[in-house]
Amino acid sequence: MKRRWLPSLLCFLGLLLLGSFVFEIALRLVGETRFTWPFIAGVSTSLPFALVPIGGGYSLIRNPVPEEYYQHLAIGTLSGLAFFTVFFGVVGFTLFDAWIPQAGVLRWGVTVGVGNGFLISYLYVRGVSQAVALERTSVHAEEAEDQQRLLRYLNGLLRHEVLNAANAIKGHASLAAEATQNEDVHDRIAVIQRQTDGMTSIIDDVQVLLAVSEDRDELGPVNLTPLLREELRRVEERHCPVVTELQVPGEVYVRGDTLLRRLFSNLFDNAVEHNDSEHPKITVRATRSGETVAVAVEDNGPGFPTDSLGDVFEPLEQMDTTHGMGLAIVTQLAKRYGGSLELIETGDTGSVVTVTLPRASGDTPDSDVSRS
Repeated sequence: MKRRWLPSLLCFLGLLLLGSFVFEIALRLVGETRFTWPFIAGVSTSLPFALVPIGGGYSLIRNPVPEEYYQHLAIGTLSGLAFFTVFFGVVGFTLFDAWIPQAGVLRWGVTVGVGNGFLISYLYVRGVSQAVALERTSVHAEEAEDQQRLLRYLNGLLRHEVLNAANAIKGHASLAAEATQNEDVHDRIAVIQRQTDGMTSIIDDVQVLLAVSEDRDELGPVNLTPLLREELRRVEERHCPVVTELQVPGEVYVRGDTLLRRLFSNLFDNAVEHNDSEHPKITVRATRSGETVAVAVEDNGPGFPTDSLGDVFEPLEQMDTTHGMGLAIVTQLAKRYGGSLELIETGDTGSVVTVTLPRASGDTPDSDVSRS
């Protein structure tokens, strides 16, 4: 926890200097020494310097500098105090015989010394700390650029090397299956093909996550209605016999890009792949509200396991790889578009997951577009 000793000390010192002004004025009011133009000039020229440590302490509280610079601020303030106190102390005792004007000159030196010392050291420290922060930002930017280059390299490696190798393995496995009549060999080849398909699917998911982490393409309006209709048609083809239903109020536009389609395809696939119902069904409802569009995806599956509810939509790096990457991709893509993902309800009769996305211009007047 950052200590606040220096800001508090500065505020106290400023108040003490202001108190010295009040005390000296009171002495002149009750004593024989009257107000003179030199005294008025001294008060008016030194009063702003008494406010400097108060303002400085407040500034350190509101916009703290790193604590390692506190020593520099303290040394700068004490140096200014020592120099001006000694110098004007000698001047005061040399020029005046009475103690009240001597005290006034000494007070002027102390006040100006504290104000000048702190102000100079504060400006120096702020400049150094900003330069250090700028250098750190530059280093972080270079690291981010290096990371982006690495991600692009990995993306290309997966696309051209690993994926091609997986396709080659699958192709040769198919040829081997055609060339043999041995049932045991057929079974082993079938395992190879299933594992290759699984590896290809994982590579595809990783490529999407790499694309999400790369520089974001410029987002634009995307017509959500035909996109949802097409993705539901595709999930029917992949997971027959699944029943789908779409309810959309007219043409709905959201901010997105080419990866938006993948958000919903993964969400729909997840709803079907974990559905052990005899007649699996997905119902998709899109509603507009203010500046957002909410897409609710309802299934009639067994619901999410109780022990995994806490990390259903956790950041990718916190997820167990056994949970798969489908929902991780959906979560990352929702964030990409400035949206959110929420599990509305889950249980033995099914689950409802809602994706909320920012609206874009182009919506048509409400007119239900339904598809079953």
